Amino acid sequence: MRRLLVLAVTLVAVLGILAPPVMAQAPAPKVTITGFIDQIGTYTRNMSHYDFDYSRANDVQSYGRTRGRFDVIGEVGKAKAVLGIELDMYYGQTGSADNNIQGNATSAGFGASGGFDLNTDSRTIFELKWLYTEFPLPIPLPTTVRLGAQPFSTLATDKLAVYANGDFPGVAMIFDITPAAKLNLTYVQVEESLTGGRDNFVRGEDWAVIASFGFSPFKGLDIKPMYSFFEAKGPTSGSARQGRGGVDTATSFPTTRPRTVTPSASMRGSRPDRSRCSRRSCISSVIVRPWSSKRLTALWARSKRPTSARGWSTSAPASTSVRCRSA
Repeated sequence: MRRLLVLAVTLVAVLGILAPPVMAQAPAPKVTITGFIDQIGTYTRNMSHYDFDYSRANDVQSYGRTRGRFDVIGEVGKAKAVLGIELDMYYGQTGSADNNIQGNATSAGFGASGGFDLNTDSRTIFELKWLYTEFPLPIPLPTTVRLGAQPFSTLATDKLAVYANGDFPGVAMIFDITPAAKLNLTYVQVEESLTGGRDNFVRGEDWAVIASFGFSPFKGLDIKPMYSFFEAKGPTSGSARQGRGGVDTATSFPTTRPRTVTPSASMRGSRPDRSRCSRRSCISSVIVRPWSSKRLTALWARSKRPTSARGWSTSAPASTSVRCRSA
């Protein structure tokens, strides 16, 4: 009997060694809804939110307001997707409609999307605050990546509004070098020009990069140097560029629109504008602009590569189109 028991235990041990390892169970998805609803009463005097005239001291207002902030967070392991929603409404209608879309956008009041009137049914008051994904990057150094519309949080500062606060669209990468040292790399897309002014996309290619490195050499001392570069072409977000020293941002940085040129036979000097075609047969156009004292108003028609100035004809029409066809 003793031998049989030893044999059985040995057999179980051998089978346990030979059995394939059980795959780790995938983490279960989880959805969390968090948020708050604030009820606010406010009294102000000479705040000049609307007239910007601080010498006029009789602009007095008092109102009640409701603010709701809700975050829907879906998680699978360390990866998560976040949807943030915000609603701001006054007690009572303030504009020509109960929201700032149907009525006058400025009449809804400062800091709200509209006002609850009788019956309180209001449309178009949802504000999409956050919409981003966050996940760990599979590299040896612990790294977290966030993509989409997200909060600045501590990416650009340790204290609120020292450099950048609020929200932005872009990419953030957070490298946890040690428990006491963290590197933050942030790309902010302020405006997008798409294909540019020739296609009537009048916004500039406005963007910024922010790099910060926070570390604590010893308890009680936190150091966080930061570098940032911001490029803005023409008008940009009012949150990034505000008028100072009498500078009017609306007139000092006008919207750049495409310039239409109507060439004539008497126009002196021009140059060809090379069309953008892939490696296909192309019939390209010439856009005539002032360039030099030479007379050059012509049609360029050649496959793939432009011709020299000797190949231009002075009797071609002034306006042509670009057509591409497969070779």
